[in-house]
Amino acid sequence: MREFSLKESLEAEVVKVQETLEALPWNDPVFYANWVAQTHYYCSHTTRLLALGAVRSALSQQALHNRFLQHAGEEKGHEKLCDLDLKSLGYKKEDFSELPGTAALYQTQYYWLEHQNPLSFFGYILGLEHLASKLGKITSEASTAHGSKSTHFLRVHAEEDIDHVEKAIQQVEQFPQEVQPLIVENMRQSLGHYARMAEECFKVSQQMRSKKTA
Repeated sequence: MREFSLKESLEAEVVKVQETLEALPWNDPVFYANWVAQTHYYCSHTTRLLALGAVRSALSQQALHNRFLQHAGEEKGHEKLCDLDLKSLGYKKEDFSELPGTAALYQTQYYWLEHQNPLSFFGYILGLEHLASKLGKITSEASTAHGSKSTHFLRVHAEEDIDHVEKAIQQVEQFPQEVQPLIVENMRQSLGHYARMAEECFKVSQQMRSKKTA
């Protein structure tokens, strides 16, 4: 039987979502602004989720507890990058309602942390950080269409998360074998919800344009 590879599973799932995202119109200001707004909504929960992971870590898991706290510090205020991008685009987050895919993306993480295992949250971390590291083409398209002042969030994460992913994979591979399926399942769910969120942004942009031309 072939040995399980977390890295290969992660790559396969991310590539599927990457293909979905690259087919979307990142040069469309309405679509892009909505995506930035949705990113703000779910990123506002990141430090809270990491703090919950720290709380749920057992006293015997001091290194994990510290890792969650450190990561929370690294993520602090990242949603404000979205505010800068939206301002440059001429929007604010309140112009777009939170979409079902966005809510599913972060709300499920409270379940994984509270009712499964805090280690399962690494599926969410790995999935989104590896995806961000693959968004160079999208970052370039958005920057060309909307300007660098509208792509703070994309540029920061496309550049920083490359190094983060490799370190996270090495750490996760050291976790007990019994939690590996939980991590992979959360990764697949999270990436699926993310793709759904992006597709919903596209549908909303089409609806908004239809109303303007009606």
